[in-house]
Amino acid sequence: MKIKWSPRLKKEKLLQLYKLNAMQITDHELLQDVAITLYLRCKAIIAVYDAHFSHRVRCPSCFDKGTENYLDFPRGLKTHVRENYIFECPKCGCSFSWREFKKSHSRMQLNIGGAGDAFRHYIRQFELNLDDTKLMLEVDRLIHEFHSKLKADGTTRDPYRIAGANLIESRTTQETIDFLDDLTYNVGSDENLKESACEWLENLHKR
Repeated sequence: MKIKWSPRLKKEKLLQLYKLNAMQITDHELLQDVAITLYLRCKAIIAVYDAHFSHRVRCPSCFDKGTENYLDFPRGLKTHVRENYIFECPKCGCSFSWREFKKSHSRMQLNIGGAGDAFRHYIRQFELNLDDTKLMLEVDRLIHEFHSKLKADGTTRDPYRIAGANLIESRTTQETIDFLDDLTYNVGSDENLKESACEWLENLHKR
């Protein structure tokens, strides 16, 4: 079967959302569209992580039909056995190999890196059915997140890569950075978004 993953968000939609927000116009449908796209993208990133590190593989066919069903991946398999291992879903009947699963997300920017906490936080917040104001803030926080790593002393985190590269459609990471820089000029009078923009610029400077 062909395994599909949730795509990254189109820049045009995000820019339009911010331009309207700067004019104090709330487009509920557009906000929901953007928020859901980011939600599904975060879910995809977590699903890839779980498959590789928690030995829980999300059935792609069940997910396409609106159900989350995870298949256990036996531990300790030899490499050649592992690569050709076949998953068979007892609920929908689909089957696919581990090799096919890995190939399906290769070069898809679905690596969790050091932004797992941010992706999981957004998933939890989205599922709370927030009002438009709070949801806009969560979207803003997510796209301006960074992958982070612990310093040598283990006490603080250093930003080293923008999480937006995993979430927003672009050809290069630099293109995403330039886009997010431009976006900071479309926050209008929203104090929360202004605060987020300042934090973004500060972390970008550290990076």
